[in-house]
Amino acid sequence: MKKIDKFFIIICLLIQVNLFDVLDLTNTALSAVMTYSQKKLLLVVVIIYSIFSLFFYRRKQEYQEHFFTFFVWLFVITSSLVILFTALRMNQTVLSTFFIGYNSFIILLYFPLRSALSDRKSVEYFVQLVGIFAFCFAISKTIQSYILGHTGRSILFLNSTLDVSSARSMVKNYFGFIRLASATDFVFFAFLLMIVFVGLGYKIFTKKVNLLMLTVYVIYLFFVGQTRIYLMLLLLILGIVILIKLKDKISFGVISVLLFIIAIPVSLMIAYIVNLLFFKETSRLISLSIRQGAIKYYLDNILYNGWFGFGFARDDVYNNLIHNTYMTGDGQIISFNYDDVGIIGFLAQFGISGIINMIVYLSSLLIAFIRSSRKFANLLLLSFILGSWASVSLFDPQRSFYLPVLLAIMDFVSSSQEENILE
Repeated sequence: MKKIDKFFIIICLLIQVNLFDVLDLTNTALSAVMTYSQKKLLLVVVIIYSIFSLFFYRRKQEYQEHFFTFFVWLFVITSSLVILFTALRMNQTVLSTFFIGYNSFIILLYFPLRSALSDRKSVEYFVQLVGIFAFCFAISKTIQSYILGHTGRSILFLNSTLDVSSARSMVKNYFGFIRLASATDFVFFAFLLMIVFVGLGYKIFTKKVNLLMLTVYVIYLFFVGQTRIYLMLLLLILGIVILIKLKDKISFGVISVLLFIIAIPVSLMIAYIVNLLFFKETSRLISLSIRQGAIKYYLDNILYNGWFGFGFARDDVYNNLIHNTYMTGDGQIISFNYDDVGIIGFLAQFGISGIINMIVYLSSLLIAFIRSSRKFANLLLLSFILGSWASVSLFDPQRSFYLPVLLAIMDFVSSSQEENILE
């Protein structure tokens, strides 16, 4: 990996973790371009990185198939058309509409990354970097959560409105931690990469350090992040790893059948345990009811603008249309959000064009899986990519960084002809 790649990747990671919340970004000009859900600065870095990679330097690249080129360009073209037609049909300027849907273009990061992550040493360096960033982020948030829960004071800044809301409500779980979920996406992403590449025999860190870092990730995800879908995915991935360890006794076909048979009951059991440990029954029922209402509302309006849905309608103008805000009988104001319903939120914006993109996306994932000799490693990645569709879609603004990275990683895993230790 060239120094220029390392430079841009470090910048991207620093933006993604909000500089570890050591600065109060909410009171600066950066609040409009770099927060948990604002990724405008990240897009600027991605564009500059892509231009540098394309025109200013060439790198020696190992043989590697590129499974997602067509999907990425299709998504970029589709997003551009949705921005243009949203502006025309919703009486918005193209510029204001672009600043709503700009995160769709962060997927362009796939092109420089697929070249940068095309050899073993580069991938090891990248996973080490992500692992260290996530470890520091998880440690700081866990300590902050504990101190906040017991003293009411915050030792670092809270740049995520989600964290601010949790801190104000001071709702604790049974272990005395305040929920600070802004680091959950990044920490789980690091956990996934560590599991995949440590399992493949890559020298990320020493065995003791690997175990320490994975333990810290799990502690944060369970006690501080407290995001149900991530807890379920974490347990699912650990279950797959256990099955992988039984590969000498059970064939891949048998394991696939077992996964299919036990997927539903195991998922229900995991959901029950997670809710029992971390969430009150009333809050669970309210959350479930809101999500069910949101799914129905968004699906009913998937053809709102013909071949696309709501598009990138301005929130300040079309708030009731986008969120369907209403008041319940007890006076509680309820509103729906795209990022509460995973891939349904994406389809609510893109409509039929979104369905076409998903068909191409799934086809590309399937082709990469079939051609790969590392099917269990791909299975772990797919478990996250597809499992996240339920409520934490990678097409949401706050997670748009992870999609191109995972696509580049899948290119490498599916193309590499190295000895397969995991499988």
